[in-house]
Amino acid sequence: MRRVTARGFTLIELMVGLTLGLLLSLVVAQLFANTRQANRATEDAARVQESARFATEVIGRTVRIAGYKNDSTAASSTVFPAPDLALDGTDGAGTVSDTLIVRYQGGGAVSGTADNTILDCLGTAVAPDYTATYLKAYNKFSIATGADGRNALFCSNNSAVTPGTELVPGVEAMQVIFGEDTTGDGAADRFVPIGSVTTLDNVVAVRVYLLLSGSENARLATGPVTYPVGGVSYTYSDQKIRRVVTTTVVLRNRAP
Repeated sequence: MRRVTARGFTLIELMVGLTLGLLLSLVVAQLFANTRQANRATEDAARVQESARFATEVIGRTVRIAGYKNDSTAASSTVFPAPDLALDGTDGAGTVSDTLIVRYQGGGAVSGTADNTILDCLGTAVAPDYTATYLKAYNKFSIATGADGRNALFCSNNSAVTPGTELVPGVEAMQVIFGEDTTGDGAADRFVPIGSVTTLDNVVAVRVYLLLSGSENARLATGPVTYPVGGVSYTYSDQKIRRVVTTTVVLRNRAP
């Protein structure tokens, strides 16, 4: 009878097999890490996009009705006298974010009773005022530290409360410039910071720049990145995903 001898792996074969297995494991681990990082970047970019959409929507809706009056025949200078102008704010002068203040009256057929057609920046219905006291909605947009420790977009509907309620997390900075009609044709002839506006009552459009960031260090590239935001540059060396968005809002009650 033929004798069958069992054979195993030699030491060299085992070492080669272990080496190939280790290399394969490293490749798979690297692919997994890259895929996970790419997924994180995609998800964070989507969150930034959604935050940008909501922020511009709230600001746009609020600014668009600046200067609205219950009585269209009443003089704007009477309903919105200084210091309660329809549009106001502060210039951060390139060191801090700007602020934006918007005022308008409410909607409804009965004085003091809102019909929910006009809301403030926090979604609260604004009641009309037909008693000649010219009560107005107050909306102040600003940037402050949010609940998660990052900068956020806030809005206050009470001049005594600062910064108010957090609207959108991850808004690093805000710059605002005003479109002033200097010729009386109802169109903006120049866009300038609030300190350079000749007469705020002649502003017919507002341009808002926002710098938003994600919550994770998910950016694939490394190194510092500079973001121009309305004439002001912001530089960051972390790996957070950021995006600059711009929205220009025409004032419905001043444009022709």
